[in-house]
Amino acid sequence: MDEGGVPEERAGRCLSAAGPDGTDQAASFVAHDVRRRGRSAPPILKNRLHGSTERYRTQVLLGCVGFLLLLVSNRGVWLCLRNLEDPLSFCRYDNLGLEFALNILACALALLLLGVTGGFEIVLGKLRRMPQLLAFVLLALFSSAWSVQQAGTILQIQPMIAVTFLALVLGTVLTARGFLNLLTAFSAVVVVSSWALLVAFPSAAIMGKPHEGCWRGIFWHKNLAGPVLALAGTVFLLRLITAAKRKPLLATLAASGWILASIFTFFSRSAAGVVTAVVLNGIALGLPAWRTLRPRLSRRALLGGSLAAVAGAALLSWKVEVLFSLVGRSADLTGRIPLWEWLGHVGMQRLWFGHGFGAIWLFPGFREAVTQSQRWSFTIANGHNGFVDVFLGLGAVGVVAAFSVVLTALVRGYRYWAVDGSAASSLPVLLVVYFLLANASVSLFLDVESFHWMLLVAALAVTTLPRTRGT
Repeated sequence: MDEGGVPEERAGRCLSAAGPDGTDQAASFVAHDVRRRGRSAPPILKNRLHGSTERYRTQVLLGCVGFLLLLVSNRGVWLCLRNLEDPLSFCRYDNLGLEFALNILACALALLLLGVTGGFEIVLGKLRRMPQLLAFVLLALFSSAWSVQQAGTILQIQPMIAVTFLALVLGTVLTARGFLNLLTAFSAVVVVSSWALLVAFPSAAIMGKPHEGCWRGIFWHKNLAGPVLALAGTVFLLRLITAAKRKPLLATLAASGWILASIFTFFSRSAAGVVTAVVLNGIALGLPAWRTLRPRLSRRALLGGSLAAVAGAALLSWKVEVLFSLVGRSADLTGRIPLWEWLGHVGMQRLWFGHGFGAIWLFPGFREAVTQSQRWSFTIANGHNGFVDVFLGLGAVGVVAAFSVVLTALVRGYRYWAVDGSAASSLPVLLVVYFLLANASVSLFLDVESFHWMLLVAALAVTTLPRTRGT
């Protein structure tokens, strides 16, 4: 895979919220790649900002862009604040005019940020090394031509393009450490707000039937709260690891955040949330051990370990009902597998290019037909799996494009971490794994929110080296 270089006068990292540590990490990433490729070093983005005024202005711009991105990307997941005493309250705060205005404002600030930091060419250079991402976005855009609900597809594409651009900008301006700082602030707000709501309005923060007793916090459903709180716990764990030796106060706060997020994830009773928390925490703690042990392991040991893992997976699949029972699920994933089979037959009607991005669930009568076929006690509004909905909307071609984006981000994320093995540099690969786990039983692939898509694109952007024309 051609890594591509950047001329020195155009190269460098834009201002990172991470400070010197983040810049050093990015530089080491390039240096490692140069040694591996045997090329002359293309230094990553020089800091073009001089003076405290410019730095302060850029930090303010960066904070505004980050805040707006987190706000607009989480549209449709917050609990309805109009009626906190109703345990079944739900509203998506749908206001197309306001959402469009916020997207325009965020994109305008992002363009201004790129102008201040000199990052326009860097973003373009990164895009040249993301053909998978471009293919997926263009496929979604052109699907409006054959969509069964053209107006719905067009409305879905607008926030997707805006969030994709904003995530690319953040992935250019921030290193992994800087993005970790941003997610730490977001996680703190989510955890503190959820616990505060639980104490002040328990009837709002705890769901009623058919999910009676499940904690949801500031989210309208436990299946949204569980995965996001699991991610928050992982973010706090990374902060704890990075601050354990040098900043005891910060480490204490991070440990407290991890405990609070983990407790909330457990009491959400979201199987996806609990599994996500276990897997992400295991990877975050296991990567340093893997870095230490890997050079000492022979090929025979690696082969034996791989075979043991395959055998263990086969055994678990044979006794899958036991595995699911550990996380409170039935063997059919609480009715999801029959749902996916039914939706699969629908998707086969337009196998290659689907029914249009985000269109099928807006088609008159489709939700009612699905609900009636599955005999669920509530209306089914999505496929309860992100990639199932991609198949319905963009067909087999869209699924291949989506998985190619995920796989590229996963590989580049692992290579990014492998350079120095720090906790902060493991964030991109953890975000990709989180994206896969969160979409396994909940549709978080640009359905009612775009936060998870933003995380995937930002992780890809952080770990992608820019390439200029002719390289």
